[in-house]
Amino acid sequence: MNTASCDSFFPDVYNEDWFFLLDDTHLRPVAKTRGVARQRPFDPFASESRARSEEFGDCLAEGLFYLLDQGKRVQEANVAYWRAFLEDRRRFISAILRRVDDADLAYTERFRMKSALRAARDRCALITPELCVQYLTAWRADRARWRYHLDRQSAMLRRIGPPDIDSALSVLGVDGRQSRVFVST
Repeated sequence: MNTASCDSFFPDVYNEDWFFLLDDTHLRPVAKTRGVARQRPFDPFASESRARSEEFGDCLAEGLFYLLDQGKRVQEANVAYWRAFLEDRRRFISAILRRVDDADLAYTERFRMKSALRAARDRCALITPELCVQYLTAWRADRARWRYHLDRQSAMLRRIGPPDIDSALSVLGVDGRQSRVFVST
């Protein structure tokens, strides 16, 4: 088990994949792959409830990546930074809302877009700079605890060697002889 290869986790917030990859100053590579990756089609205006539920994670991720693009570190995202960022984001959403009426779209599409944008803007209005700072402080503390846990597991494995299945089940309090199910093909 190579615990040094990845020391992150997926937090329970929208854009969890960005947080998984996020280091203090950049996105960390975690795998080498071949081929082409494509994103499935995505509709950011799918529904009001989706826009509302994703806004906090969107604010955090967009705010942090803007900060990193400026050559700064995650720890520099203080209350003053978030106050300015959240105000800019609300203005940005409002500007898009004003432009939707001029878009060459069917009325139902414009209505759906405006509903989602209003929901996002309304949710953004409830997000405080202090909440953003508190969330990121807790996230960094969780990462440190996770790193500590991985280091302990790695040290244990170096000491005792990789466990066999019966030992692993025993540590979990499971009797391996009774709980194994074999499927023959």
